[in-house]
Amino acid sequence: MALFKGIIFDKTNADIGWMNNQSAFYSHGYRTAAEKLINEYDKLGMPEKDAIVFPVIFLYRHCLEIEMKDLIYRTDRCSGNTPSEITHHELLKVWDELDNKYSKLSEYIYPDYNFSPIEDRKEIRGIIKEFNEIDGQSFTFRYPRNKKGNGSIKSIDYISLNNFKIEINRVLNVIDNINETICHYEVHLEEVSSA
Repeated sequence: MALFKGIIFDKTNADIGWMNNQSAFYSHGYRTAAEKLINEYDKLGMPEKDAIVFPVIFLYRHCLEIEMKDLIYRTDRCSGNTPSEITHHELLKVWDELDNKYSKLSEYIYPDYNFSPIEDRKEIRGIIKEFNEIDGQSFTFRYPRNKKGNGSIKSIDYISLNNFKIEINRVLNVIDNINETICHYEVHLEEVSSA
Protein backbone atom coordinates (compact mmCIF):
# COMPACT_ATOMS: atom_id res chain seq x y z
CA MET A 1 0.00 0.00 0.00
CA ALA A 2 1.33 3.41 -0.92
CA LEU A 3 -1.63 5.77 -0.51
CA PHE A 4 -0.27 7.47 2.62
CA LYS A 5 3.42 7.06 1.85
CA GLY A 6 5.91 9.89 2.32
CA ILE A 7 8.31 10.41 -0.57
CA ILE A 8 11.87 11.66 -0.09
CA PHE A 9 12.42 15.23 -1.36
CA ASP A 10 8.72 15.65 -2.19
CA LYS A 11 7.72 19.24 -1.34
CA THR A 12 4.14 18.09 -0.72
CA ASN A 13 5.08 15.81 2.21
CA ALA A 14 3.03 16.72 5.27
CA ASP A 15 5.20 16.31 8.36
CA ILE A 16 2.76 15.08 11.01
CA GLY A 17 5.02 12.86 13.10
CA TRP A 18 6.18 15.66 15.40
CA MET A 19 2.75 16.89 16.54
CA ASN A 20 2.17 16.44 20.28
CA ASN A 21 -1.43 17.69 20.37
CA GLN A 22 -2.92 16.73 17.03
CA SER A 23 -6.37 18.13 17.92
CA ALA A 24 -5.11 21.66 17.37
CA PHE A 25 -3.73 20.75 13.95
CA TYR A 26 -6.88 18.91 12.90
CA SER A 27 -9.12 21.86 13.74
CA HIS A 28 -6.65 24.34 12.24
CA GLY A 29 -6.48 22.26 9.07
CA TYR A 30 -10.26 22.13 8.64
CA ARG A 31 -10.53 25.85 9.36
CA THR A 32 -7.73 26.79 6.97
CA ALA A 33 -9.21 24.64 4.20
CA ALA A 34 -12.64 26.28 4.65
CA GLU A 35 -11.12 29.77 4.63
CA LYS A 36 -9.12 29.05 1.48
CA LEU A 37 -12.22 27.71 -0.30
CA ILE A 38 -14.22 30.81 0.65
CA ASN A 39 -11.38 33.10 -0.43
CA GLU A 40 -11.34 31.44 -3.86
CA TYR A 41 -15.14 31.52 -4.19
CA ASP A 42 -15.32 34.55 -6.51
CA LYS A 43 -12.98 32.84 -9.00
CA LEU A 44 -15.35 29.89 -9.46
CA GLY A 45 -18.10 29.39 -12.02
CA MET A 46 -21.76 28.87 -11.14
CA PRO A 47 -21.97 25.09 -10.68
CA GLU A 48 -18.85 25.14 -8.49
CA LYS A 49 -20.14 28.12 -6.47
CA ASP A 50 -23.32 26.26 -5.61
CA ALA A 51 -21.53 22.98 -4.87
CA ILE A 52 -18.70 24.35 -2.74
CA VAL A 53 -21.07 25.45 0.04
CA PHE A 54 -21.33 21.85 1.29
CA PRO A 55 -17.62 21.21 1.97
CA VAL A 56 -17.08 24.76 3.27
CA ILE A 57 -19.81 24.46 5.91
CA PHE A 58 -18.81 20.89 6.78
CA LEU A 59 -15.18 21.96 7.24
CA TYR A 60 -16.15 24.81 9.55
CA ARG A 61 -18.53 22.57 11.50
CA HIS A 62 -15.89 19.89 11.94
CA CYS A 63 -13.36 22.51 13.03
CA LEU A 64 -15.80 23.76 15.69
CA GLU A 65 -16.58 20.30 16.96
CA ILE A 66 -12.92 19.25 17.26
CA GLU A 67 -11.89 22.55 18.84
CA MET A 68 -14.68 22.53 21.43
CA LYS A 69 -14.09 18.89 22.37
CA ASP A 70 -10.37 19.56 22.78
CA LEU A 71 -11.12 22.60 24.96
CA ILE A 72 -13.40 20.45 27.17
CA TYR A 73 -10.61 17.90 27.51
CA ARG A 74 -8.08 20.60 28.43
CA THR A 75 -10.50 22.38 30.79
CA ASP A 76 -11.02 19.10 32.62
CA ARG A 77 -7.25 18.66 32.95
CA CYS A 78 -6.82 22.22 34.24
CA SER A 79 -9.57 21.59 36.80
CA GLY A 80 -7.91 18.40 38.02
CA ASN A 81 -10.72 16.23 36.65
CA THR A 82 -10.44 13.14 34.50
CA PRO A 83 -10.63 14.48 30.94
CA SER A 84 -13.93 13.87 29.13
CA GLU A 85 -14.00 12.10 25.79
CA ILE A 86 -17.21 13.16 24.09
CA THR A 87 -18.40 10.80 21.37
CA HIS A 88 -21.60 12.50 20.17
CA HIS A 89 -21.66 15.19 17.46
CA GLU A 90 -24.34 17.60 18.70
CA LEU A 91 -22.70 21.03 18.61
CA LEU A 92 -25.10 22.64 21.07
CA LYS A 93 -24.56 19.95 23.71
CA VAL A 94 -20.80 20.16 23.20
CA TRP A 95 -20.95 23.97 23.47
CA ASP A 96 -23.09 23.86 26.63
CA GLU A 97 -20.68 21.42 28.27
CA LEU A 98 -17.68 23.57 27.30
CA ASP A 99 -19.36 26.76 28.49
CA ASN A 100 -20.33 25.15 31.80
CA LYS A 101 -16.84 23.77 32.48
CA TYR A 102 -15.15 26.96 31.32
CA SER A 103 -17.42 29.05 33.58
CA LYS A 104 -16.40 26.96 36.59
CA LEU A 105 -12.71 27.13 35.67
CA SER A 106 -12.84 30.89 35.05
CA GLU A 107 -13.71 31.44 38.72
CA TYR A 108 -10.05 30.56 39.45
CA ILE A 109 -8.54 32.59 36.62
CA TYR A 110 -7.19 36.06 37.23
CA PRO A 111 -9.61 38.44 35.43
CA ASP A 112 -6.88 39.93 33.22
CA TYR A 113 -6.30 36.47 31.74
CA ASN A 114 -9.94 35.64 31.06
CA PHE A 115 -10.33 36.58 27.40
CA SER A 116 -13.87 35.23 26.98
CA PRO A 117 -16.44 37.03 29.13
CA ILE A 118 -19.82 35.45 29.72
CA GLU A 119 -21.60 38.05 27.53
CA ASP A 120 -19.63 36.90 24.46
CA ARG A 121 -20.35 33.27 25.21
CA LYS A 122 -24.08 33.90 25.62
CA GLU A 123 -24.16 35.77 22.31
CA ILE A 124 -22.71 32.94 20.24
CA ARG A 125 -24.88 30.21 21.78
CA GLY A 126 -27.71 31.28 19.45
CA ILE A 127 -25.49 30.83 16.39
CA ILE A 128 -24.39 27.39 17.58
CA LYS A 129 -28.02 26.48 18.30
CA GLU A 130 -29.05 27.47 14.76
CA PHE A 131 -26.19 25.41 13.31
CA ASN A 132 -27.18 22.45 15.47
CA GLU A 133 -30.84 22.68 14.34
CA ILE A 134 -29.80 22.38 10.69
CA ASP A 135 -26.95 19.91 11.18
CA GLY A 136 -27.42 18.13 14.50
CA GLN A 137 -25.34 15.04 13.81
CA SER A 138 -22.83 16.35 11.25
CA PHE A 139 -24.58 14.71 8.29
CA THR A 140 -26.41 17.59 6.59
CA PHE A 141 -23.46 19.09 4.74
CA ARG A 142 -21.58 15.80 4.45
CA TYR A 143 -24.21 13.63 2.73
CA PRO A 144 -26.97 14.49 0.24
CA ARG A 145 -29.43 12.09 1.94
CA ASN A 146 -30.01 11.17 5.57
CA LYS A 147 -30.12 7.60 6.90
CA LYS A 148 -33.81 7.36 5.94
CA GLY A 149 -33.05 8.25 2.33
CA ASN A 150 -34.55 11.74 2.52
CA GLY A 151 -32.78 14.87 1.29
CA SER A 152 -30.51 16.34 3.96
CA ILE A 153 -31.43 19.97 3.34
CA LYS A 154 -35.10 20.73 2.80
CA SER A 155 -35.79 24.10 4.35
CA ILE A 156 -32.98 26.17 2.82
CA ASP A 157 -32.92 27.54 -0.72
CA TYR A 158 -30.02 30.00 -0.48
CA ILE A 159 -26.95 30.31 1.73
CA SER A 160 -24.80 33.43 1.65
CA LEU A 161 -21.24 32.29 2.28
CA ASN A 162 -20.31 35.88 3.14
CA ASN A 163 -22.94 35.97 5.88
CA PHE A 164 -22.04 32.45 7.03
CA LYS A 165 -18.38 33.44 7.27
CA ILE A 166 -19.20 36.54 9.36
CA GLU A 167 -21.38 34.58 11.77
CA ILE A 168 -19.07 31.57 12.09
CA ASN A 169 -16.11 33.88 12.68
CA ARG A 170 -17.97 35.39 15.64
CA VAL A 171 -18.15 31.89 17.11
CA LEU A 172 -14.56 31.08 16.25
CA ASN A 173 -13.32 34.32 17.83
CA VAL A 174 -14.96 33.40 21.15
CA ILE A 175 -13.56 29.88 20.94
CA ASP A 176 -10.12 31.31 20.15
CA ASN A 177 -10.43 33.51 23.24
CA ILE A 178 -11.38 30.51 25.39
CA ASN A 179 -8.36 28.70 23.98
CA GLU A 180 -6.12 31.67 24.79
CA THR A 181 -7.41 31.75 28.37
CA ILE A 182 -6.85 28.03 28.83
CA CYS A 183 -3.34 28.30 27.35
CA HIS A 184 -2.46 30.97 29.92
CA TYR A 185 -3.92 28.87 32.72
CA GLU A 186 -2.00 25.78 31.56
CA VAL A 187 1.24 27.80 31.67
CA HIS A 188 0.30 29.06 35.15
CA LEU A 189 -0.29 25.48 36.34
CA GLU A 190 3.06 24.40 34.90
CA GLU A 191 4.84 27.25 36.69
CA VAL A 192 3.12 26.42 39.98
CA SER A 193 3.94 22.70 39.73
CA SER A 194 7.61 23.34 38.90
CA ALA A 195 8.11 25.89 41.71
